[in-house]
Amino acid sequence: MSRSKYRGVRLGVSELTRTGMKETAMAELARLLRKCLLDRIDPKRVMEEVVQLRQRYKTLQYSFGQGLPAY
Repeated sequence: MSRSKYRGVRLGVSELTRTGMKETAMAELARLLRKCLLDRIDPKRVMEEVVQLRQRYKTLQYSFGQGLPAY
């Protein structure tokens, strides 16, 4: 079995975009992940920044129009 040359973490980006996150928020998320994974900062120290980011994206959005039922 050959090993993939790709390494990393795969995030459920579709779920993040459903909360309204776009490029700027994704960059902020990447910065927070870097702090924990590469810079090895204790996640407890990063938690408040995560909470602040998440507070801005509370509503799930769907691809069907307003007022239409989900199939």
